[in-house]
Amino acid sequence: MSLDFSKTTELLAVARVIGALEAVAAPLKIDHFLMGATARDLMTHYAHGVPIARGTRDVDSAVMVKNWCLKAFPCKCRPSRPL
Repeated sequence: MSLDFSKTTELLAVARVIGALEAVAAPLKIDHFLMGATARDLMTHYAHGVPIARGTRDVDSAVMVKNWCLKAFPCKCRPSRPL
């Protein structure tokens, strides 16, 4: 399902967070997604009109990577032997 919340002014802060994450993740081809209460509120309140009942205003997201060492950020965390 694809929803467009670009005209929803009260989501401007959420859009800034997601935009910042996208600006870093996209050039590195790293998948990411919104999760937690913010994702729930987008689906229940903004898509279906269910009232919001939240205790916090944080934005949770997840980033999926194939391994911890990305070519763009070389590190010394590679195991010395295959796992």
